[in-house]
Amino acid sequence: MFKVFVERGKSSNVLMTNFFLGWWGEREAKPIIYIHEIEGVDPGRVISYSVSKDIAQVLTTLQLGHDLEVGTNAQEAFANGMRGFLKLTSRRDVSLARVIAACEWSFDSDSEHVSAMKVVKVCIGLESIYGEDNSEGGLTKSLSDRCAYSLANDVFERKRIMKNCRELYKVRSSIVHGVKRKLSAADSDLLKFGMEILTGSIDKEVTLLPD
Repeated sequence: MFKVFVERGKSSNVLMTNFFLGWWGEREAKPIIYIHEIEGVDPGRVISYSVSKDIAQVLTTLQLGHDLEVGTNAQEAFANGMRGFLKLTSRRDVSLARVIAACEWSFDSDSEHVSAMKVVKVCIGLESIYGEDNSEGGLTKSLSDRCAYSLANDVFERKRIMKNCRELYKVRSSIVHGVKRKLSAADSDLLKFGMEILTGSIDKEVTLLPD
């Protein structure tokens, strides 16, 4: 669930990428993390978890969001920000599998170094939420429609989301069929759009869950 934790943390601005890391050089990624339990103002026990090397590398690039760094009640802000993560992981409900998978694909896309593969992973994340297990044909149109009707606030935004989803899937198709290996500036804009609607779609699904 570490991928879900990071994805939800970044979505709620509890966590953020340390953009100054490039100035200082990459830190060594150790495949283990330590979680400190806090009781009031006193530190509690420390729990260690082993993680894969790719997750460990991403964790070295993260820092707390600005609101937590300057806020007077960081613990409360952190708890409020991670409420979505707790909604997804604190109950055993098979219906949440698609949303959890979408979080993981969002994490994978965000941490991917090859821009073309970012597009593919974003699209898989969208399919996790809006696709069907037995879907045959017409995926692009049905996904575009479902995404637009779920997220749009008006008819104009709905049309924009539908159009951009179709364009995003054209880029994905070119990549998976070996036609395209690098993204153009327009493709990069579509990737940014895809990441935004994937995060927005996950946010929407989480808000529908009971507390």
